[in-house]
Amino acid sequence: MNSQFKRTAFNTIQTSYKTGINALDQFNEGKYEMLIPAMLSLCFSIEVAIKSILNINNVSFKRTHHLGKLFNDLSGEYKALIIDLVLKSNQDGQVPMLSSKDDFYRDLNKNSSLYVDLRYFELEDKSIQFKANFITLLSDIIVNMALRLINPNYIDKNESVDLLIKKHRENKKITIEELAGKIGVHPSILKKYESNLNNPSFKVLIKISDILDVKIDDLIDMKKGN
Repeated sequence: MNSQFKRTAFNTIQTSYKTGINALDQFNEGKYEMLIPAMLSLCFSIEVAIKSILNINNVSFKRTHHLGKLFNDLSGEYKALIIDLVLKSNQDGQVPMLSSKDDFYRDLNKNSSLYVDLRYFELEDKSIQFKANFITLLSDIIVNMALRLINPNYIDKNESVDLLIKKHRENKKITIEELAGKIGVHPSILKKYESNLNNPSFKVLIKISDILDVKIDDLIDMKKGN
């Protein structure tokens, strides 16, 4: 994968993910017509992320938009890591109806970046929120993985990095309570982000950068060597 292709892939993945998250936020605010655009954008970010991982590792892949088929082209190591990260979220209650590898594959195989099967919402009593949480969680994991692979200097939500959230928040004269409310977390959680005791997810980091009107890269303290 040459440098131009990497830049294109990086920007496409990041843009489609951000578009999907923004649309999902609108859906959660009551704009129910944004559900399909949100799911399609997030599924597209997953598709391009998987294809980028395969391309960088010189693995041929199927010409398909079906996420299950693309996922199966990943190496066993990648698949095991992704499934493990997704299933661990069950402990946090994000996707409580997802408890096994079989559950993961069954739900993954219902998704494509070209269509959203609305009947999926009615299967096994799974709610719209489950669907949204599953796709969002999966995209968060795979998108971060791909962006990090394309650009090793990119922030990975699973690594310890120093962020400059407090600096930019104070520059905008926004209180910690105000910012916490806007990104949907308790102020105590945001304090941990600002103190670099915990790192926010990619989704939350995007929200913070949008609210503070700064680039994600500007939130990373590059002087710390990250």
